[in-house]
Amino acid sequence: MAVLLFALLIRLPSNAGDVNQDLIEAAKKGDTGAVEALLAAGADVNAKTNSGFTAFTALMWTARFGNVATVQ
Repeated sequence: MAVLLFALLIRLPSNAGDVNQDLIEAAKKGDTGAVEALLAAGADVNAKTNSGFTAFTALMWTARFGNVATVQ
């Protein structure tokens, strides 16, 4: 548990306000560790962000950029 909390503190910006948006940004980057930490912190795996006319979840962004490890 302490390792997870430590990882969460390292990966999140100090001004992290919206864990759901942080999850989506981490997914776009393929940052598997941050994705796992944000999900453990309560981020909504089904949260969506708008990109033009389409709403994407973190999983959709991750798949779009081909980040296989993060998708898994």
